[in-house]
Amino acid sequence: MITPPLGSILASTLVLAAASGGPPKVNIEATCRASEIEIKKVFGDDTMVTTSGCLMQENAALDELVKNWATFTPADRAQCVQPRSYMPSYVEWLTCLETRKELRRIRAEERSRSAAPKGARNSRN
Repeated sequence: MITPPLGSILASTLVLAAASGGPPKVNIEATCRASEIEIKKVFGDDTMVTTSGCLMQENAALDELVKNWATFTPADRAQCVQPRSYMPSYVEWLTCLETRKELRRIRAEERSRSAAPKGARNSRN
């Protein structure tokens, strides 16, 4: 079976960002089909990866993205959601956004601990 080049798959899956300011909409079915084909090339037909399983995960991730879109910074959205640069995947985007948000939280917590008076820091240990 001949598959189209990854670039043409990516180009064909991109749809303009939603007017509501939410995450871009992509043809995730094309992404899932391409993923299944490529994974089967590497691991054979016995793999448990399926297009339908991929679609379930991607749709759940899209629901989370839509629900939490406003909680992610514009800088994080610009860094993580690049459908023209990476294979479009709501799961990938959500993971990236949540990781960056959590990292920012951890760093803020560390800064506040290091800024606390010395006696206050010692009383916690």
